[in-house]
Amino acid sequence: MVKHWTPFISWSIFKSHDPNKPDILEIQVAEPELFTTTYSTNARVYQKDIGDSWNEKILPIKNHESFNSDLLKQWEEAFHKGWIRLNGHIRIKTWLDVSKKHKDRMIRRFRLIILD
Repeated sequence: MVKHWTPFISWSIFKSHDPNKPDILEIQVAEPELFTTTYSTNARVYQKDIGDSWNEKILPIKNHESFNSDLLKQWEEAFHKGWIRLNGHIRIKTWLDVSKKHKDRMIRRFRLIILD
């Protein structure tokens, strides 16, 4: 029996440094409730890939060792308002920016957009 592991979406492939031209991640919610692993809080989603095909992935919402909880806050707020639901479509804009607290470090910024 072969086990199939659902791959994680890697934020490292999103390299934009321009908030006016952010990288865009198109997802469909496979499970609205978040779940945790040893390293992060995550969401089960389908990612829209090149060719408009949808593939099941795990979206890391917040790494436990990171202070950056921006995406987690946006996800939880939208979830509690009832905007994040099964099979709903979401666009996440993301870019790297200079940290406000540590000017020598980059931090990932997010903008969660609920499409339906």
